[in-house]
Amino acid sequence: MVSREERLSEFSTGVPDASGPFELLCEDKSGTYVLPYACSYREGGWLNLQTAQPIEVTVIGWRVLIDDPRPQHTERVPLPKPQVRPGDPSLKTKR
Repeated sequence: MVSREERLSEFSTGVPDASGPFELLCEDKSGTYVLPYACSYREGGWLNLQTAQPIEVTVIGWRVLIDDPRPQHTERVPLPKPQVRPGDPSLKTKR
């Protein structure tokens, strides 16, 4: 298992001199983790880059995202309802 210090050594600390995008290293009582989405730093606080919502966890490090390999969140499209065919044996109820 990677120690907190080893993980933190891969990140910068303090205030970034750009707005992002950044990958954030966060910490809670269970340990350290990287947020699964890109973030930005504006007006003294960390924000989710896509939603502009504040990050409400303890950020202990950051690094610039050059090429974000994570999928971008898109609008959810509802799936079509399944077609019901008369006489379909999968629709019979068990008694």
